[in-house]
Amino acid sequence: MSAAYARFLDALSSNGFKYKADGRGRARAQCPGHNGEDLNLAVAIGDQGVLLRCHSYDCPAEDIAHALGMELPDLFDYDGRAVYDYGNGHKVVRYRTREGKEIVQHGHPGKVTSLYLHPESGTFQDAEIIAVVEGEKSVDAALRLGLPCVTTWPGGAKAVDHVNIDPLMGKRIRLIADNDEPGRAAMAHLAARLAGVATVESIMTAPTEKQGIDDVWLDGGELGDLVPLDVAPYKADQPEPERSVVVTKMEGIKTRKPRFLWENMIPYGAFVLMAGKGGVAKSTFAIYLAGGVTRGVIPGHLHGQPSTVLYVSHEDSLEEIVKPRAIANEVDLSRFHRLGIASKSIEGVSVPRLPEDMDLIRQAIRLTDAKVVIIDPITSTIGGDNDKLADVRRLVDPLNQMGQELGVCIIGIAHFRKGGGSQSDMVSGSHAWRDASRGLMVFAKEESMDEDADDNPPTIITIDKGNGMATGKSFQFRTDVVTMMMDDGQEGTTTKVQWLGTSKRNVGEIINAEQMGARQGALAQAIKAFIEAQPGAVMTRAIEEAFNDEKPNTVRANLTRLRQRGLIHQPVFGAWQAMKYAPVKEV
Repeated sequence: MSAAYARFLDALSSNGFKYKADGRGRARAQCPGHNGEDLNLAVAIGDQGVLLRCHSYDCPAEDIAHALGMELPDLFDYDGRAVYDYGNGHKVVRYRTREGKEIVQHGHPGKVTSLYLHPESGTFQDAEIIAVVEGEKSVDAALRLGLPCVTTWPGGAKAVDHVNIDPLMGKRIRLIADNDEPGRAAMAHLAARLAGVATVESIMTAPTEKQGIDDVWLDGGELGDLVPLDVAPYKADQPEPERSVVVTKMEGIKTRKPRFLWENMIPYGAFVLMAGKGGVAKSTFAIYLAGGVTRGVIPGHLHGQPSTVLYVSHEDSLEEIVKPRAIANEVDLSRFHRLGIASKSIEGVSVPRLPEDMDLIRQAIRLTDAKVVIIDPITSTIGGDNDKLADVRRLVDPLNQMGQELGVCIIGIAHFRKGGGSQSDMVSGSHAWRDASRGLMVFAKEESMDEDADDNPPTIITIDKGNGMATGKSFQFRTDVVTMMMDDGQEGTTTKVQWLGTSKRNVGEIINAEQMGARQGALAQAIKAFIEAQPGAVMTRAIEEAFNDEKPNTVRANLTRLRQRGLIHQPVFGAWQAMKYAPVKEV
């Protein structure tokens, strides 16, 4: 039972007011607001609180609460308010006021919002029928009246055109409108948006003007009390459809040579993904690329045309990492700008949320005449699930469209998932990242356990995907640590790219070599531990039998490497000992 509901009924009793409960979280009571004799105060459990309505004089909730020695916050279960979580940091907070309510939104995602899912509602994926109501209180009321899966959108009736309805795709939908002009119009608009997306089985409303399904619940009603709503009068007010057919004759299209930001490596006017494990200098390379673009020295479409670069940085400090790295890589700082988003609900500047902030990014591109946008990492901007094809497509497809429309190259930086396998399948999240991008460049740095190995190995780039690109070819660069004087008067270090040209090694070979090396390293450690556990010398055959799930040649190769590294001793051919049994060399 709701804590606020139980608290309110106790307060009624202790103050001498009568009430009659129906056992389902609803009651009728004498109204303390005007000391009425009749049971004309409707009381019901609401979402995270108690609902009240005086049917005699419409006494304000504040007066009713004060008559019982309570305050408005006491009508909520927790912390004097109700909080509705829409996911991804977006929350709606409801407070009671004398006039009715105050609603505050935190972390609003922008133009496109998500549907609300009550903790006790069924999931969109599992539900056959989904009810859509107006307002979070109505979601709770509809659930209490017996509907299994109920949802709503944030912002009230006027915001219905800005909610993402993809979770409703293919479902059977019941719309339940508030019985007022904005509520009826909102459901008419939503019904139009759902045409061709889902099956709208019914459009209902509360039987009384200016009431919703939450009022039906509060007044002791049932779902059967709802009445059909005719949305025909609102069709003239319905918005233009978001999607329409466009047919273009190919004979009117003029062909042109493919354009590249970097000749045969990075396509121009499209979204390109750069992916690799952490620590392989993807971000440093992106800033090195920005240095070439701002100075007009990259061989490609912008060669000889110094151009502006917009940089979205989520993980790196501008003062300590990004700007020093830009200086070291010869970026023209007058053409290099950080791109961020200011919001009334969030202090400071944050990274864009895509696709919601696409229009703002367009503004920034037009304002600066930028030709390249770098988003590092791209997954920090997605306003959805990185593992869901539809959410990734909803981000990448508009980026490709914007790149072509404005003549801009958008570069997204992403991380590899853990493990091995094909380099094409290593990008974290949905496979749509690779499928939807116009180009994919994968990065890896070859590390060696040999003592004489290069202590600064190069990073390898393999062109994994791209029409007209050098697909399958690999290139390499090295990152050197350089020292520079910072603006605060202190010396600091940063990294600078040294381009090395083509590479015979590719990223796929390195990834799988790493996995094999890790597996072999674990095997070598196990063999060493086995030998050290023996009281003396142990023969090769005995070691092979102890590790019979491995090929004999693999075991022998590990024995040889362990001996070469001075980790085990070989007293005679075919026998092995721990180093504590090795003879001490005289000096």
